[in-house]
Amino acid sequence: MTLATAGNLAYTLAELGELQAARELAEETAARHRQVYGDDHRETMWSISVLIGVLKAAGDDARALAENSLARHRRLFGDDHPMTLGAAHDLREIIASKTASPANEQP
Repeated sequence: MTLATAGNLAYTLAELGELQAARELAEETAARHRQVYGDDHRETMWSISVLIGVLKAAGDDARALAENSLARHRRLFGDDHPMTLGAAHDLREIIASKTASPANEQP
C-alpha cells in the first residue's frame, strides 16, 4: 500500500466509525511520511492533516498538532495558500468544537 493510499484509508475508516483503526493507520502513515520526506514536505503535511481529522472525529485533542500544522503551512506556503487555509480551517473547527461543547456551557 502506498502512503497516499494509507492516508485515504485512514480517513475512510474514520468516516465509517472505525476510529481506533483509523487513528493507528493515520499515526503510522504520518510517521512514515516524516521518515521518507521530512517534516516540511507537502505529503507529510497532508498526512498530518489526515491525522488531525481522525483525532477530531474520535473526539481527541488535536489542537496542539493543528496549531503546529498551521504555523508550518504559513511558514512554507504563506497565508493565502489553499493548504494553509485548510490548516486554518482545521484549527478553527477544533477551537469551535471546544467552545461549543456541553462541558464548557455555563449553568
